[in-house]
Amino acid sequence: AAFLRPMLRHADPSRFALAYRILWRAAREPDLLHLPGDADIHRAARMAQAVRREAHRMKAFVRFRAVAEGEGARYVAWFEPEHDVVEIAAPFFRDRFAAMRWSILTPRRCVHWDGVELRFTSGARKADAPDGDPLEAAWRTYYAATFNPARVAPQAMRGKMPRKYWRNMPETDGVAELLSTARTRAAEMIARAPTPCRKEARAMSDDPSAPAGSDDLPALAAGEQACTRCPLHRDATQ
Repeated sequence: AAFLRPMLRHADPSRFALAYRILWRAAREPDLLHLPGDADIHRAARMAQAVRREAHRMKAFVRFRAVAEGEGARYVAWFEPEHDVVEIAAPFFRDRFAAMRWSILTPRRCVHWDGVELRFTSGARKADAPDGDPLEAAWRTYYAATFNPARVAPQAMRGKMPRKYWRNMPETDGVAELLSTARTRAAEMIARAPTPCRKEARAMSDDPSAPAGSDDLPALAAGEQACTRCPLHRDATQ
């Protein structure tokens, strides 16, 4: 049954016994699958949800590293999923990186894309994956640049990005420092005076009707009354 397919990828060794019991009961209880409060159905649904969540995390936390192969490169990633989600997530990577040759290695199952078809092989060892490449510096720079110290929430962050995935993600090397300096950096952001965005500053400097000084409130008020820089002035009454 389609209802049972996701939960059969769960790591719980009792999943097959649970699936058999649900099938056996469903043959005698036609409405069983429509009873979310049933203990077996509830447990199977939670297992399926855990599998789907793990597939989502695989899509978010895989990091490819370039490996020379022939005249080009193959991008190889190492991931350690909690459940058997490689086949579920593989189509996402195929569509997202269709022009690349890549491999995702996991302890349970591996998937490879050559630009034409997906190929699955048995599990691998972490030693089979590369340790790093020059792109890791870019990952660290990107993560540090997008980190907002004013909205840091360590507990929520760990909920979305559990620590067990950190060891295979280069950008997490700097998380401890970013967290420890977040309060100081947020205070510095608040202390700095606000500045107009580039688009606003350029519009003000290019428009001769714009007030000369942005700190001169009377001049700003006068300029506002005569402003015709957008269509709103046509019907304005105040």
